[in-house]
Amino acid sequence: MLFFILFLVCANLFATRIILCDVKDITDKFPLEQQYEKINVKSGKTFSISLDSNPTTGYHWELEKAIDRKLVKLQKTEYIAPETNMAGAGGKEIFVFKALKPGSTTICLKYVRPWEEGIKPVKEKAFHIIIN
Repeated sequence: MLFFILFLVCANLFATRIILCDVKDITDKFPLEQQYEKINVKSGKTFSISLDSNPTTGYHWELEKAIDRKLVKLQKTEYIAPETNMAGAGGKEIFVFKALKPGSTTICLKYVRPWEEGIKPVKEKAFHIIIN
């Protein structure tokens, strides 16, 4: 009986170690601050991505890599100020895209100060776009 209990404890520790290793591998490949969200849209329709932003800090959102221009078109970007008079309050940065034809692509955005070259982004977001 003691051998069986000891076996269960060891098996549990081993399983926990495997799970922790897998989680670490995942977080190494996909940082926690980077989130992948799915957006489903019909071909010919527009969709928007809204992100918290605070330009008073010098940061803004920008495309991390070129978008697939065969599938999506960036129509406009805009900043919506907060509905408060509090100095330094953040608002929303909106990216409006048009889905051009069926397919799937990824839009990656990064939150950076444009004048800081070679600095890792403070935040990154990725959106998997599925166009029907």
